[in-house]
Amino acid sequence: LDGANPNGPLSWGSDGRLYGVLKHRGLHVASGGQGALFSIPTNGTGVQLIHNFGQSTNSPNYPAGRLFEGGDGNLYGTTERIGTAFGGALYRIAKDGSGFTMLHSFTNATDGDRPVVGVVERGDGRLYGATSQAGTGTSGQFGTLYSIDQSAGDFLVHHAWRTDGAHGTDGSHPDGE
Repeated sequence: LDGANPNGPLSWGSDGRLYGVLKHRGLHVASGGQGALFSIPTNGTGVQLIHNFGQSTNSPNYPAGRLFEGGDGNLYGTTERIGTAFGGALYRIAKDGSGFTMLHSFTNATDGDRPVVGVVERGDGRLYGATSQAGTGTSGQFGTLYSIDQSAGDFLVHHAWRTDGAHGTDGSHPDGE
């Protein structure tokens, strides 16, 4: 597997394999690969590339955070960037690498920027996550708490960390598990 810089904790899949993200490179280095998803059995043999992220315009890249297996058996994850711009993306992909779908492209504005912590699923059919930057305005970039309906794509911002003061007044920059 050609890649570097694991960028999030490993996740257990329902198939008994471990799943993870590599921030840099990927299988097709010559085509500008910017990260990869992989799976590996617990005995360490048979590493498989699931998806290679490219550097083309509007293509999510630099995956980050923990992959999450939803109740539908698909993996959900986030990227730090899209193409050459910040913002990031939330995506869904089957464990065999098929069916890659971008669910939301973050705009580096009120919806957030750099969703680096991954997502979790709740029984209401929504995925919940956080961005580490952006939020309510241009004067501060302290992050958002968001959710998205998996089937309808309805995206909501539940909280934007405040932008007044050097580090906000109710916390800032969520970044971690």
